[in-house]
Amino acid sequence: MKRLTILLFATLLVFAACKKSDVTSPTDNNDDSQTDELVKWEFKSDDKGFKDYMALDNSDNMYFLDLISSSESKLKSVNKNGKLLWSVTINSSYSYDSQISIYNDKLILAHDKKTISVYNLSDGALLWTNQLAYEIYNFSVNAGIIYVATASFSYSKSKLYSFNVNSSSVILEILYDKTDYMYVSSKGANICLTKQILEGADAKISICLCDDNGVELWNAKFLASDYSEEPTMAIFDDEGNVYFEESANDNSTNIHSYKVAGGALNWENQLTTDDSNRSLMLYSQSQSKIIVAYNSITSTQLDDIKIIDIASGNVDAVIAEVNSGNRTFLTGSNTFIVFNQTSSSLPKMYEYDLSGSIIKTTKINQVIGNTSHYKDAKINSAGDLLIFGKGMKVYCLDTKFTSPKVNDWHSVNGNNQNMNSL
Repeated sequence: MKRLTILLFATLLVFAACKKSDVTSPTDNNDDSQTDELVKWEFKSDDKGFKDYMALDNSDNMYFLDLISSSESKLKSVNKNGKLLWSVTINSSYSYDSQISIYNDKLILAHDKKTISVYNLSDGALLWTNQLAYEIYNFSVNAGIIYVATASFSYSKSKLYSFNVNSSSVILEILYDKTDYMYVSSKGANICLTKQILEGADAKISICLCDDNGVELWNAKFLASDYSEEPTMAIFDDEGNVYFEESANDNSTNIHSYKVAGGALNWENQLTTDDSNRSLMLYSQSQSKIIVAYNSITSTQLDDIKIIDIASGNVDAVIAEVNSGNRTFLTGSNTFIVFNQTSSSLPKMYEYDLSGSIIKTTKINQVIGNTSHYKDAKINSAGDLLIFGKGMKVYCLDTKFTSPKVNDWHSVNGNNQNMNSL
């Protein structure tokens, strides 16, 4: 399964479209010799470190994979005080990414390349597992149904599966020929598939809207920049629209907004960017904004974060050249946080509102290391930051952020359950 790298998404030049006051950079003159947060607790890996992603439940218990060998991991649950609740050993190769999510009282895990498994949250008991034909790219959970996108690059085939969260029995199994990559999003009675498809000598990026039986309702296709271009997951809003991105060329990416019913194009916005790292797309329900983060055209080591109005597609604000390390995640009250670090300073977390203004700056303890160690992060209900950090540890930091509300945000895969960070 490919990493959720996440991300996500009138033609205009961004800086020309924004007033100078709308373009901000995360600079300050604070003393870097001291940190602002307190390490409340640490949890050490048993052996080789943590794998990919974590999930939080409504009681602030966290769930993650702890690598113990090249082919096995321990699926663990740790409570809000850093105490181990349970641990079970599973097959999970170091070579393949995993995806973890929570739905009600169940934990859903895609692991070991082709396996989807469901566990009991309370004790880690395996409820069911199913090994699929092709590699899992991602899954989305909606109304008790798990939709799983799989693909075989070698054979240019993909399959969409669906399962009831309570059973390993296959509900849908749909084969797509001449498809190298595929991702799935879901909301209500709709499934959205984004694919790289082969048509003659051309590779194309496709968005396909289906009903919950997998029947295609409409699609749109775009010429891929090259055969290596993967699609990104689409995202639904609560106003009957779906958003999707594709590469226009080496220095720009197109974001599209479509009506879910009928597929009419609302708008298209071409963003000037280095598209080698299209990493993030988030939708704020109450503020009707999309946040997108891309490599800056001036430096592949920096990101430009753009805040887009969903009605018009216009860029309302730009946060320029942030060294976020692809670690942008959500907090409450419709604010978001990015990491920033230079070689001579401590890592910092900048909290922004949806106008692009800085609300708060927090310096992170040196022992946590630099942003390359931040594999995943969450904010719990107490406002603490939970983060995979340096030294093969989980850190709980007393950052006093505001915990995100589930209905504030939608994440890149259309399923915002426990996705307050990406």
